[in-house]
Amino acid sequence: MLDRIPLPAEKDIPDAAQTKETDLTHWRLQGPKSRSSKSKKENVAASFFFSADTVERAKEFYTRVRHLPYRADAGSKGLYEAYSLRGGWMIPPGLIQGLPAWARATYGDHTVWQWRPRAC
Repeated sequence: MLDRIPLPAEKDIPDAAQTKETDLTHWRLQGPKSRSSKSKKENVAASFFFSADTVERAKEFYTRVRHLPYRADAGSKGLYEAYSLRGGWMIPPGLIQGLPAWARATYGDHTVWQWRPRAC
């Protein structure tokens, strides 16, 4: 998702000093309403993480932006597709590439070979 939306200029992202000065506890990216929250752990001072709500809605956010082209400076082009359409650590990529084209076609968010019949 972040590789497809415009990111704020580095000067507009709060740094540790600004966070401490203003007692900043949340910061929001423009676009798909993703929100980061400041860690409450003392040893992770001035670190922000995506909020639980943002993580829960990640697929929704991705669906909203998946039609957008990758930014020229994108660091992980194709990562979602690679994660969702490949076989993971147990299935070698060569095995998947050896499947017929129809089995590697995507249907929904998965390739045909990933679908399994429902149990009766």
